[in-house]
Amino acid sequence: MKSKLLEVIGKRLASGIPEISGQRAWEEARDIVEHVQALRQGEHVFRGIHVTSLEETIDRLVDVRIEEQVPVAYITGYAHFWMQKYKVTPDVLIPRPCSEILVETAVKTLGQNNANSPGVLDLGTGSGCLLLSTLCEVQSANGVGVDISAGALKFAKANAGSLGLGDRCTFLQANFMHVEELEVALGNWAFDQNLAAFSAVLCNPPYITKEEMGELSRTVRDFEPNSALYGGPDGLDCYRQVAKRVKGLKNRNLIEPGANVIIEAGAGQAQSIVEIFEEIGITDRNIAKDLAGIDRCVVVQV
Repeated sequence: MKSKLLEVIGKRLASGIPEISGQRAWEEARDIVEHVQALRQGEHVFRGIHVTSLEETIDRLVDVRIEEQVPVAYITGYAHFWMQKYKVTPDVLIPRPCSEILVETAVKTLGQNNANSPGVLDLGTGSGCLLLSTLCEVQSANGVGVDISAGALKFAKANAGSLGLGDRCTFLQANFMHVEELEVALGNWAFDQNLAAFSAVLCNPPYITKEEMGELSRTVRDFEPNSALYGGPDGLDCYRQVAKRVKGLKNRNLIEPGANVIIEAGAGQAQSIVEIFEEIGITDRNIAKDLAGIDRCVVVQV
């Protein structure tokens, strides 16, 4: 019964939304069905929709997905990432499978670290998915997530609690693009906690170019936070700032010598990011591909 239902809904989604098909359509169908099945009769689902019969409620949510192009993650309130489920709202960028290469890389590099309790810094943490998935895999690690958005931090903290990681991570509100604000926030926190320097830095910055912003699907353009998407005219504005922040944090002994900075890259941007770090004297680097074969993860060693 459920498999047939998923097949029908998946086909409907695929025919109604040009950019999804196959596996992705099936996954969206699964998320909608599982979300409704977990709710009680009469419970609020989304935008005034309440649970009636299973089929009717699902149909109404599929209508919203197709007609209004609302992302499924914002309809259900969660997204799958790595091996976890993360609560999300329009305050945060929806976690994507292509970003999992950052977690894979972080786990590998931290596994080679000799620190008893390596520290992980996540710049622009959003839902917290990069940091928290890494902490799930590296049991000895602790972390700090930084974001300018209070709304995003609310859900990052909630996700940490849901995953039982609340005692292993802290979230700070600061603009990592602003050098003094970031360094003061981290410096004060590190002093209070008597924390050693970070062993790894994670960052998935905004990297969509001005031209690409106009080409985004309605699902992304109209609903996900612009501040988490737009990276300036050439998409590289945040990378330039991240490079400066990393160098500044190292100079303040907040990042340990030899630490890895693990950054997501937009398609075709990896080499430009490498060059940005080379301009400030950081030349030890590596590039990893995502599952689609795109150069998605730039790793520089400071």
